[in-house]
Amino acid sequence: MKIELSYLKNRTKRFRKRALHRLRIFIHYHFSRSEKEPIFIIAMRRTGTNLLSSYSNSIPDVSFAGEILNRDMFYGLRKRFISKKTVLRHILYSIYYCRTRICGAKLIRIHMQNHQLVPADLIQLFPNARFIILYRKNVLEQYLSLKVAEMTDSWGMTNNFKLPSSVPIDREELAEYCQMVKGYYEGLVQDPCLKDRSILLDYEELATEAQAMFDRVIFPFLGLPSTPVSSSLQKQTTKKPSQIIKNYEEIKDFDREYINFEKDKSKMNGHFQISFSRNGHHAQRVSNVPSSLSTQP
Repeated sequence: MKIELSYLKNRTKRFRKRALHRLRIFIHYHFSRSEKEPIFIIAMRRTGTNLLSSYSNSIPDVSFAGEILNRDMFYGLRKRFISKKTVLRHILYSIYYCRTRICGAKLIRIHMQNHQLVPADLIQLFPNARFIILYRKNVLEQYLSLKVAEMTDSWGMTNNFKLPSSVPIDREELAEYCQMVKGYYEGLVQDPCLKDRSILLDYEELATEAQAMFDRVIFPFLGLPSTPVSSSLQKQTTKKPSQIIKNYEEIKDFDREYINFEKDKSKMNGHFQISFSRNGHHAQRVSNVPSSLSTQP
């Protein structure tokens, strides 16, 4: 009974906060809005979107909202029984509610899928929209991070978070997940709507060399001078897959399963290829994607 009452209390509190937030963004849009240059981070879960947003929000002239389509957040939206028109209006209001001209939000694959959204919808809403496509090279670590978050019902590092001692991984589910990841990013890099308005970033470099990545790629993309960036976020899953996966021996061949975006030097017009590599050897090439999609130098 106590659990039920606590659940109802939290749900009511979130409902009130959501109603108040929607009123605020509605009033701001209709009475106080100013020009915006929206940047959307589009990615899968557990690819470092929180980290990228945190670093970006440390820049004085940039502000990023959270996962504005996440139903579990008071600034999000419910998953069902909501029209696409309403979803797009919510995105519009949310972007204009940001405090700076250069601003944005995180749009996670599953949330966009829930509302049948594609990048073209965002470009129609904001003709000047630009995109940061964030991916994680090590797919097994991404999947492990997802499983840890699901097991603990914790999607970020908190004082009460306790890393599980072991995590079982189903090999077939992992294989399907890898193919889904590949298919999702193939779709993005081949999307003609993203031509000349997107960059590709990987979590691994963001987590280890954030300042260098911002100086070399992100600041030029934003059209801003380089400034120091910082984040107080801590990594949730700190152990290697071999240290925490219960049945690691059964799936260890996936531990070198990397997603790659590589320039095909044989193409004078500069195509890029997406593939998986395992144990340092490239798998069969999957597709060619236009080089007009900006990538890291």
